[in-house]
Amino acid sequence: MDSIPDGVHSVDASGVITAMNPSAREIYGYPDAEIVGRTFEILMPPKLRDQVRRLHEQALSGEIVQRFATTGIRSDGSEIAVRS
Repeated sequence: MDSIPDGVHSVDASGVITAMNPSAREIYGYPDAEIVGRTFEILMPPKLRDQVRRLHEQALSGEIVQRFATTGIRSDGSEIAVRS
């Protein structure tokens, strides 16, 4: 995961971030110590959290979830365009 130029983070079945590659840490502005162990919702605006939770549940049930453009939240609170 560290050699992938795109920002990638891994989450477990409960939505907890288990790892972020260097690109994702740079994009979102979080060091590992501040982000690993938190839910992925910290990376998205409140208005999108329900939608992303549903997509996460679909993926866990075996459905294919297509990539989509969305908005993320950096550690400083600024919004950024991301592709999930």
